[in-house]
Amino acid sequence: MGFSHGSHACPGRFFAANQLKIALSHIALHYDIAPAAAAAGDVVVAVKRPENKWFFGHMAPPLTEKVRVRRRRGRD
Repeated sequence: MGFSHGSHACPGRFFAANQLKIALSHIALHYDIAPAAAAAGDVVVAVKRPENKWFFGHMAPPLTEKVRVRRRRGRD
């Protein structure tokens, strides 16, 4: 994520970075994220991470992979 640098640096860059950390912490605490095979009830012992894709010099995870996102019980 670019916020420029030097005298043109974004004054809100630290605020934005902290907001992202808060959002990711909330997701990690309140949700279980697993491969789609686990959603189908299959036993997942070890999952090989899919290969990354490259788009115009930027790396991204494969967009075709399925994941299960489920809210954890007892977390409000």
